[in-house]
Amino acid sequence: MDTAVNPIALVAFLLTCSGCVQTLVSIFLNNWWTISYSDTSLIYYGVWTKVECYSEKNCQADSALATELEAGQEGLFVSKVFATLTAFLSVVALVLHILYFLIRKPLVRTSSVLMLGAGALFGLLGIFVFVGFYSNMDKDVSLGAAFFVCLSGVIFLILAAAFTAWASIRKASTASGLEEMD
Repeated sequence: MDTAVNPIALVAFLLTCSGCVQTLVSIFLNNWWTISYSDTSLIYYGVWTKVECYSEKNCQADSALATELEAGQEGLFVSKVFATLTAFLSVVALVLHILYFLIRKPLVRTSSVLMLGAGALFGLLGIFVFVGFYSNMDKDVSLGAAFFVCLSGVIFLILAAAFTAWASIRKASTASGLEEMD
């Protein structure tokens, strides 16, 4: 059994790590978007958090789960679910990558590619839904850093899926049979 790590597989692993960390960070940051009001108060929205600031030092954090959805904000809830699902699938893909380095079974790598692809797809859908929601808001709204962290994380997941698939195809083309592919 060949235990040497393919450079393409190593790049795929590093991309998976980066995409996983970025998508996880993005759902825990509380600045996906900010609403500014004329009386200098701000509301920072995260995926599952909300922070209301009435002055620079007077801020109250709240769970976004406890807030009611106003009419027309259903798309926001969908993007929250998709962002959370993206983070979850990226963690599963990372665990599968680590597991593949230990047991070298093709099914594990294939599962990782599928989790990366599904996570990237849900991430893109969540971003598209969020951008559609964001463009229809009539208040003074600005995008926060967490949105862009999630976007770059999704791009890393797409690249990780492509590199993992490439490493699998390359390994399969050099193996004499599927049983020997590791």
